[in-house]
Amino acid sequence: MKPIIKWYQELPEPQRSQAIENAAPELARKEVDSLSSALRSGFPWMSSPQGHDYWEEIQYQAFTLEERGRSRRQWFKKAARLAINACLTVVVSIAVLKPVDDGLADLVLRVAGTAALVYLYSQTYPKK
Repeated sequence: MKPIIKWYQELPEPQRSQAIENAAPELARKEVDSLSSALRSGFPWMSSPQGHDYWEEIQYQAFTLEERGRSRRQWFKKAARLAINACLTVVVSIAVLKPVDDGLADLVLRVAGTAALVYLYSQTYPKK
């Protein structure tokens, strides 16, 4: 959460200066959770010099990018959980069955490596 006016600073020019200029003083300090929310609630689009359609398109683009980022983060978190669960299942199976097969030990190392990579990637993926 951050003030609407701070979100506007993330916009490219000329939208940045236009949004800052249009910002309603009583709303500029209101805290919201995203750029699209800041665009939606920072000033009345109809009374801006750019008009409603202009700001609606910019807000839609911001929302679409936010949703794409959110979907990717959710996918990586789910993939990490599945990989770690698979790894734990194999490790428990080996502990219980105590196989003599070296191939199974190799499989455990591969699954553990994959789980670790997926988890690390999900943790380092850029978050907003």
